[in-house]
Amino acid sequence: MRVAIVNEAPYHLEIVAGFLHVLSQLPVDVTWYQAGQSVPAFSAVDLLEMVGFNQLLGFMPRMRPTTDKPEPADFAIFVSPEYFERETKAFLKAAEPITAVMLGHNGMNHALQRIEAFDHPRLHFAALAPHVAAASRQVLHIHTHWMMATWPVVSKQPCTSDSEDAATCLSGFSIQGNFESARRNYTRIWAQMDDARSTGTLPTTPPAKPFHLHLVGRGDVKTLGIPPAVSNMTTVHFNLKFPQYYDQIHHTHALLMLLGSNNYLLQKMSSTVVSSLMTGTPIIADAQVLKSYTFLKPEHVHLMGPGETEMDVMQRVLRMSSEEVFGARERVLQLAEHLNRRTLQVLQTFMPMESDAAQAQAKKQ
Repeated sequence: MRVAIVNEAPYHLEIVAGFLHVLSQLPVDVTWYQAGQSVPAFSAVDLLEMVGFNQLLGFMPRMRPTTDKPEPADFAIFVSPEYFERETKAFLKAAEPITAVMLGHNGMNHALQRIEAFDHPRLHFAALAPHVAAASRQVLHIHTHWMMATWPVVSKQPCTSDSEDAATCLSGFSIQGNFESARRNYTRIWAQMDDARSTGTLPTTPPAKPFHLHLVGRGDVKTLGIPPAVSNMTTVHFNLKFPQYYDQIHHTHALLMLLGSNNYLLQKMSSTVVSSLMTGTPIIADAQVLKSYTFLKPEHVHLMGPGETEMDVMQRVLRMSSEEVFGARERVLQLAEHLNRRTLQVLQTFMPMESDAAQAQAKKQ
């Protein structure tokens, strides 16, 4: 069966990686169509080299620029098509897939309704998380499934309970993603860190582990607004390639979400949750996060109790035993495997029958 993955954006590459991983478990022929970047200008090939995508995967998938004429396909997966209506319609017309799934990022984007009205007999809709699918069903009245696929990151120096340096291979905490205040509330964590510093509540003596915050991402570092009073407790890891990016996250105790908007609880998917599943690094989450991302249970995160701050939880994590720390990490990895298996099952319900695919190919020969 001929399968196309279509990503018209120069981002969401981690989502593409996840679906390449899941599809690799099926006897299908996958062609991935990837857009380049306009500002600054990079071709699709140069973009993937710049971010280290192929080094993350360890192989070069069959990739064609989205500017190429599509080959015939039996099944197509469109990543965030709501931002690329015209391109999505053109690809459907040219490749003529028997069935296709629209993997929406924003469950309240009305472009999905217009895509649903395209002249194609078998379009399916899905989202990356339950709350995004629910938003699409409730606001847009589109029957929407959800499925989460992640690429399992393998560190060159994995930090597990069996590692020789298990006691020291984790360092501090991380905030990942583009440096944008609209996405993440940096001000909140700076205030918490400064308060802990000024009141002398930061752990400073063994056996407590030292506190440090790693900011891993891209963008204008000035946007972070790191106050001088806490700058010695932070390290900015700027513009790392994918293997180093996820490896840095893997070697921290936990990820902070610091959501700058309720959109990531109501209608959008947080990339921090994806990074957690990819690396086995638990997130620090409150009850609202678990209510939206229902596949996350208390045992998969470091849970903030009523009245607790992120700083409270981080200090609690630094006092945990190795068994507690690595137990949580193993449960995150097990969850990622479970979600990948679930996604495989959902994808198979969307795919055409082998007989339909064979008949379609015969007609075009």
